[in-house]
Amino acid sequence: MKKLKFISILLLLSVLIVACNGASSNEGLDMDEVLNNMEENSEDLKSVSENVEFKIENNINNELKKMEQEMESVFLYGEEGTITHIHTKQKSVANGQQQTMEFIKIPGEAHIYDGIKWQKYTGSENYSTTYKPVMDTLLTAKNGMEMKEEEDSYVFYFKGRDAAVYDSIRVPFNLSYQGVKPGDIDLDITFKINKENMNMENAYIGSSVSVNDDSSDAIGEIEFFDFDETEDIELPDEVKSN
Repeated sequence: MKKLKFISILLLLSVLIVACNGASSNEGLDMDEVLNNMEENSEDLKSVSENVEFKIENNINNELKKMEQEMESVFLYGEEGTITHIHTKQKSVANGQQQTMEFIKIPGEAHIYDGIKWQKYTGSENYSTTYKPVMDTLLTAKNGMEMKEEEDSYVFYFKGRDAAVYDSIRVPFNLSYQGVKPGDIDLDITFKINKENMNMENAYIGSSVSVNDDSSDAIGEIEFFDFDETEDIELPDEVKSN
């Protein structure tokens, strides 16, 4: 009898890249025009904020386990789109246990707060839920998606099963299933592009699978906002005094 094992890692840090080049009229665009405008806007990004929510509910061997993560981040970019400053606050809840984390990076140093004290951070950073990786996810999955025009946005969407689409949308939340074929995973995906400025403002990636009596559901949602509004990120006084 096959059993389902679900693996998903939302990495500690998340960075995104967005730009805000206004457009006077973006009505009636086709899919390629929308995507090209979105890509062009990502080239001159100076700063952006994001909110990330990620939820997993696994029922494996009649044992229900839940995990939730929420993250608020602000990012500043330098030349060639490199990230120079980060400020992230994260809350994680797994099976009733809650953890909090705060992270700040400025040129030359990074610090992390684990809920007890600040300390220097020298580990690696991963930016899978940031704007450009999420944008690249849409660009890779576009051939399997449809687009509709709404009053204030263009919405790319897919609902159903498709192995190629699943492979394309795995990156932001590092989704991985074992014991099931990619084509047997139910997907619910939307990417929303703001019609006024042609920036991606929301990405929703949902997946669900069941094998025999086992099941797993994962939902990740990312909101991008406040493009080019933050000019600086400074270390908190607690870090400066150390």
